[in-house]
Amino acid sequence: MERRKFVRTTGVAAVGLVTAGCLGGETDETTQTSTERSTESNTEQPAEGSTATGESNEEIGDLDIDGRIGDTPEHLEVTGQELYRTNGEVGVRGTVENTGDQPYESVEVAVVLHDDAGDVLVEFIDEKEEEETGRLDAGGTWEFDVVFEEAQLSEVTEYEVNLDGDLAQTAGDEGSAAEELDIDGEIGDDTDPDFEITSHAFQRAGETAQVSGTIENTGNETAQSVEVSVTLYDAQDNEIDVFTNSTEEEEDISELAPDETWDFTVQFSDVDMQNVGRYVVSVDSDII
Repeated sequence: MERRKFVRTTGVAAVGLVTAGCLGGETDETTQTSTERSTESNTEQPAEGSTATGESNEEIGDLDIDGRIGDTPEHLEVTGQELYRTNGEVGVRGTVENTGDQPYESVEVAVVLHDDAGDVLVEFIDEKEEEETGRLDAGGTWEFDVVFEEAQLSEVTEYEVNLDGDLAQTAGDEGSAAEELDIDGEIGDDTDPDFEITSHAFQRAGETAQVSGTIENTGNETAQSVEVSVTLYDAQDNEIDVFTNSTEEEEDISELAPDETWDFTVQFSDVDMQNVGRYVVSVDSDII
């Protein structure tokens, strides 16, 4: 079931406008109205100035909107995008390609609209249930379509196309054995005393980096959920980021009874592994 949220923001304190379409969504075919035709054709025409990639300057009627590519995860690329207007609706459509060797289990396109002062005008969020999104395989493409519903387009001077995505958890299993990397790791002082991390190692499997290991419930009570967190630090001991995984996200385990173990894997995204100097792994739990 599709859920759509609309939030209007005003003033310079607004925090981000996002119009998002999720991988696997469907788009409606539209036709160009008579006031938007450059010739007597019923075929929809993209705005003059559209580009396959990078920046563009689109003029549609009285609209003059610059377009550019913003944030994109590693190996996700906007290979084509254009601003269009049909049946009174204005939007951006284009193509996302997975240029890497691993599949993405989910991909999202977000289009951010700005006024001439660089402030955000409105926010749109288009969400779909996870089972509807599908995944984007290595080398695969996805045609996206984002409509600017109810936006005050006369105030819009720029749009920015951003991508986000999550690598499939099975990426490390596709023909590449996990290779252990020489990065120091230690167990955090804040680890739950009823749990023991009996092993942990920093690994690379294909293009995926991860910390894998085993956690044992050494206490006397069953844990309803167990969460493992991995904090990455650079060579100067500055914190880079924190990544987590939990038994609630696993298909083959839920509760962890006394003396039971969990073989965990915490994967990293958008991190340059050359900057990682060490890591700290910790465990937390909710007891039944």
